[in-house]
Amino acid sequence: MDFGDILDTWEKQNQSSQGKSRKLEELYDRYLPEDDLSDLQESEETGEHSVRDLKRMEPEAVLDLHGFTAEEARSMVMSFLESSARSGKQKVLIIHGKGNRSAHGSVLKKVVRSCLEASPYAGRTGTPGRELGGSGAVWVILKKR
Repeated sequence: MDFGDILDTWEKQNQSSQGKSRKLEELYDRYLPEDDLSDLQESEETGEHSVRDLKRMEPEAVLDLHGFTAEEARSMVMSFLESSARSGKQKVLIIHGKGNRSAHGSVLKKVVRSCLEASPYAGRTGTPGRELGGSGAVWVILKKR
């Protein structure tokens, strides 16, 4: 039994308890730290999403790099980040794969990480849940330009 199965079992056992959503909100508040991306903080006047909300929201665009070379992936990621930011997207997902079939491990994961570090559009990043690729993907909150 892997961790995901354990978590699923735990959630099923706790579904019947009242106040579950409140407990989850308390956990989010406790374990999701406030972020230093001031340009993404919630604004009641403008109705913008907070960083915490962006972490929870579904990606607005997805780039799947399975089957591409490192150089192709590098070009695609940089282009994807720029076009996504310019079109006003707030959160995107990049699927790089886990590298299970590669003799050299996860090559594309390293490429994606270096692109994110070099891109002026990439803000906060994180690993999505299993349903969106888990450790074989990364979500990115795009900076406003």
